[in-house]
Amino acid sequence: MPSLSVIIPTIGRATLKAALASLRRQLTTQDEVIVIGDGEQRDAALMFAASGLCGWYIHTQHDQHDWGNSQRNYGMERARGEYLLFLDDDDIYLPGALDKF
Repeated sequence: MPSLSVIIPTIGRATLKAALASLRRQLTTQDEVIVIGDGEQRDAALMFAASGLCGWYIHTQHDQHDWGNSQRNYGMERARGEYLLFLDDDDIYLPGALDKF
């Protein structure tokens, strides 16, 4: 069972790559990342696949356009971690941030 589940709603922005990189340096192999597209986001799926992080990319069936709220809820229902963290696709966690959690 993962300790942390990081849920990232995305609209496929290029900044997702930096968000994922900020996690790669901090998560353990027991943690999971769930990237959830607002509708199908092919670029986001490719960025996640290339990140090397444990977890998965999924997308909602219909574009919700509700600032990621539906995607966060969708991710919470599927998360297995003891603790849930949220990160937008245009943000990063600074080095050492997850140690504070």
